[in-house]
Amino acid sequence: MEFNIDKSVLVKVLGQLSQSVSKKATDMPILEHVIFKAAPDGSLELMATDLAQAMVVKNITAEVVSSGSFGIKTDRLSEIVGLLNDKDNVSFKTTDSNVEITSGKAYFELPLMASDTFPDINLMFDFKPIVNFTTSVQNLKGLVNSTSHCVAAEDSKGVFTGILFDFITNDDGNQFVRFVSSDGFGRISIAQISSTFDMSGEIASDIVSPVKPLKKLGSIFGSNQQIDVSVGNNTIAFKADNVWFATRLLDGEYPDYTQMIQDDWKFKFIVNRNDFLVTMKRLNTVSTEVKIVFDSNNTNQVRCETYNLTDAKFGFAKEELVCRVEGDIPESNVPGYMAGQYPIGIVARQFVQALDAISCETVEVELLHNLTMITIRELDSYNVITIIAPCRLTNEHGKNL
Repeated sequence: MEFNIDKSVLVKVLGQLSQSVSKKATDMPILEHVIFKAAPDGSLELMATDLAQAMVVKNITAEVVSSGSFGIKTDRLSEIVGLLNDKDNVSFKTTDSNVEITSGKAYFELPLMASDTFPDINLMFDFKPIVNFTTSVQNLKGLVNSTSHCVAAEDSKGVFTGILFDFITNDDGNQFVRFVSSDGFGRISIAQISSTFDMSGEIASDIVSPVKPLKKLGSIFGSNQQIDVSVGNNTIAFKADNVWFATRLLDGEYPDYTQMIQDDWKFKFIVNRNDFLVTMKRLNTVSTEVKIVFDSNNTNQVRCETYNLTDAKFGFAKEELVCRVEGDIPESNVPGYMAGQYPIGIVARQFVQALDAISCETVEVELLHNLTMITIRELDSYNVITIIAPCRLTNEHGKNL
């Protein structure tokens, strides 16, 4: 096999494929390799997989002299190619056991691996889709960025380590693609876009993708590209131009998240997102547990303060946050607060993550009372809803109130 390729083209393709190459030692060394495949018609494609996900870059611009295929270790090749002169083309020629790489005055001879041990990844792309839709890469990135902060830690098990794809058709016939994430401990984030989709069969199980592959989409595809998304029984594939990327879905049933959505709020405050974010970040430097104190006599601000513990090592911080309070603030049921004051306990870090994940100017924070779920709404591009459980209020001695 022999071909010539522009360095910039090769650097870009290797960067894309590195997202799918196995980073862990396995009993299948071929998974650490990228596969080059040149067809008799002169087309060149590269592919890689770690078995959980796979990628193929097709119809790469190159001059194919002779057809064939081989595997070469990805990290070593990427390092070499990155150090070559930008103005020189890169030539590959295989022998029985090596690949000769020439570029300008540089020459390398690297061991190759036979491609016949590479898994058949066509099964991850050639399936009959149950659902498919087309949107922009920018939209997918926005949905992932808005919801991934609520995904459970990697060492957790099951569907909570991924993002649920839900396909909604409302009573008016309008269709939406919705992303849902949860850590399994009362924290949920929901974002959606208006998008038509084709459903050719019944969805047998919940469509939950691991979050890591979804976060890679922005590195693999360009933001301005349109991307076709196809969902099978156990695989989801993303295709844009000549780049195909697929990942296996997670097994398991996702809880009914719609039960957590509450529209019957009793009071809320509307606040500048950045002001709220910065306030939470500042208070979080002292304590992760924070109170938001409402005052029915002043609906133009709330007081944010850390839990005032007697142990001096925790310290204390408070800040007045300008906002607009609407609705009926409940009578206080917490000892130590004056008439008209009503505190809510929250975890500041969770609010920082939620506010950091959205980019709108204004958010609404909706509540029933200080023991029910708190809803943060973004009213702009992705209609993001983040639902967070409050934390118990304590007194100055750390005792529950």
